Amino acid sequence: MDMRNLLVILIMASLLLTGCGEDRTEKSTYTREVSVGSPAPLFTYPDMDGKPFRLENERGRVVVLFFWRYRCKECREMFPSLKRLETLYEGKPLTIITIDEDTIHSGSIYTITNFFKENGYTFRVLRDDGAYLAGLYKTLWTPTVVVIDRGGTIAFLSAKEKLDFTAPSFRSIIDRLLSDRTPQQKALP
Repeated sequence: MDMRNLLVILIMASLLLTGCGEDRTEKSTYTREVSVGSPAPLFTYPDMDGKPFRLENERGRVVVLFFWRYRCKECREMFPSLKRLETLYEGKPLTIITIDEDTIHSGSIYTITNFFKENGYTFRVLRDDGAYLAGLYKTLWTPTVVVIDRGGTIAFLSAKEKLDFTAPSFRSIIDRLLSDRTPQQKALP
């Protein structure tokens, strides 16, 4: 190897090791922690009808994100109580979004649509077959439930646990968040 090639290799290695002068002290939105008390990661994502859902537009409302899979028996068993929750809080500033984590191999769009139609579910469905939302919210298991307060902060997080959405413990969380008329409006990145 001649001296010129060695010099080029050394310069390239030093640029890679120093990160080309970028400041890497600030965490990106994608890699930050997702936990109770942290700002909910913002996203815009199409629903199964092709209409965009933008989380930022839900400010002032309590949002329930339900990450699920069709092949997850516990997930399917949670839908009746989710429907009852929707009915109980009809007319209140509550948004329920179901996030389908199936791929085309584990639950086709036809299967999901048919499941909703047969059971009379009218929830908005975001199909996350590329796992973008699962990655954004650090969702490793289904079912996962994330409740976001009116100011955009995660107020409740449950993973790998079958919930009854109408149980007094869960409803008390929703009631408390809905009664908070002056939520902290945190600046979300």
